Formats: sequence, C-alpha cells, structure tokens
Amino acid sequence: MSKYWWGDRVCHIGKPCEHPFLIFNGEGRLLMNNFLKIMLIVLTCQLGNGVFAGENNDSVLVRMFAWWNDAIKDPNGFTEEAFRRYYTEDAAIIINGNELVRGIKPMVEHFKRVQANTEFVEIVLPFEEEFESASGDRIFTHHLVRARADGTDRLSRLMGYAVVEAGKISLIDFLRHNQPAVDEATAMSTGLQ
Repeated sequence: MSKYWWGDRVCHIGKPCEHPFLIFNGEGRLLMNNFLKIMLIVLTCQLGNGVFAGENNDSVLVRMFAWWNDAIKDPNGFTEEAFRRYYTEDAAIIINGNELVRGIKPMVEHFKRVQANTEFVEIVLPFEEEFESASGDRIFTHHLVRARADGTDRLSRLMGYAVVEAGKISLIDFLRHNQPAVDEATAMSTGLQ
C-alpha cells in the first residue's frame, strides 16, 4: 500500500475519506493544508491590490482625475479648496515641455477657461497603464482624454508622471499627442491603402 491516498479512496485508518479532493499522508494528516496556505499568501500578494482594492487604495492621481471628471461638468466644480485636496500650493502642470500652470489659484482659473471653451472633456479611467516608483513618490501613466469643442471630437494620448509629496501632487509632467479627428483619420487610412 502506498504512503499517500487520494481523498476518494480509503484513508489510512480504513475509513472512507470525506474530502474527495484532499490528499492524506500515511498518518492521516492533510497535505493540502500547507499548500492552500501558501496559495492564499501568493494570491494575496499578487492580486491583493488589484482585486481587493477599493477607491481608497487608488493613487492620488486616479482620485484627482475622478474628481476632475465630475468637476468639469459642474459650473462650480473647480474651487481652490477642491484643488488643495489633491495638489500642493505650488504644484505645476507641464505638457509637452511647457509649463501650463503653476499654483492653486492659476489652476482654478485655467480649468474654468477649459470648462467654458469645451462641450465635453473626460479623462478616461481606468488608465491604459499606471504604476508607481518603488519609493512611491512618482506615478507613471499612459491615459486617454476625450473632448469635444466646436462640434469636433478629439482624442488625446498622454504619457508621463506625477510627483507626489506628502500625499499630494506637486508636479504633473505629461507628453500629449492629439490624435486626428475621425474624418481625418479615415482619410489618412484610405490614402495609405
């Protein structure tokens, strides 16, 4: 008789096993117990942040963009107090190497102008890609922004990073590529065929 028995067979003491998928050793001890503990630890480590994470575990950048998506729809959504929840006082936003805005008050003014000049803007969540540096002070992202202005739909791809200090964003440095409008894209692809 072998040292191990499958659960659908008779256990070492001659009684039918009640657990059809468990393995017992010659002393009747469950070998799968340690295996299950190890698998639980591995799954928690590998999947924990993605599977068990709620909104509270999202990065400050994701939380800020979720707020921003709501604020752009609200005529009173962009306030200094709201920006201070996510940004340091002297935070800067750099797009394609050019400083777009620096400081809370100028951010409010800038995004109110964006709000007034667009019909629709959405930062697409979840991001295409996002990861944090080992130190946790940099968040790297690749994401999309959909917008409509003057009846024309636009899609932009942004890649770059945010610097985080004391849980708030102190710098956003993105490269932006504005994709051609749908009609332009169709014309371009037709011309290439």
